[in-house]
Amino acid sequence: MGSKHKPGHRTGAKPKYGKPTEMLAVRVPADLHDALKTTAARHGKPKSEMAVDILTAALDPADEVTQSAFE
Repeated sequence: MGSKHKPGHRTGAKPKYGKPTEMLAVRVPADLHDALKTTAARHGKPKSEMAVDILTAALDPADEVTQSAFE
């Protein structure tokens, strides 16, 4: 039987919003989780999307987040 995975895609990656994604599970202090939840709600975004936006801004500050990483 042949592989069901597309060439160039890592196992476990799912195309989402036009780009592959990976799952990340991380434990954070409750107060940081609450801050993320509050910030996401204020921006009308899911926590995961807000976390990606924050990580993108922190890890690549030259690439300002002008829109969500998923748009």
